[in-house]
Amino acid sequence: MPDILRSARSLELMCQLFAALAENRMVEVGGATIVSLYVSPAAARLGVGSSLLTHAERKIRDAGASIAYLDASPNAEAFYARRGYRRGGEVKSNNSIPMSKRLEPQSRLTSRLSGPT
Repeated sequence: MPDILRSARSLELMCQLFAALAENRMVEVGGATIVSLYVSPAAARLGVGSSLLTHAERKIRDAGASIAYLDASPNAEAFYARRGYRRGGEVKSNNSIPMSKRLEPQSRLTSRLSGPT
């Protein structure tokens, strides 16, 4: 695929991501739990899932929680593990895998992103 088409496709997917976030369709957070996070197969490996996860973690942190919880599908376990999530128990009867991650406090996150002063 030519670079210009790849760039156009990436831009189109990012526009879909922002529209979905605005409508709250692709990620749902309940308390400290990521209830659902969906990425279309067409958007796989383009950073959409990571962006949605960052968004969900920010919502959880803003609500005052320091740990995020989720139940991963078997095919998503490696994705979450690469982003710091660890198994938190046995596989459930629906084959989901309980996972959790300690979230950095907002002040540490902000200072790390802004760099040394």
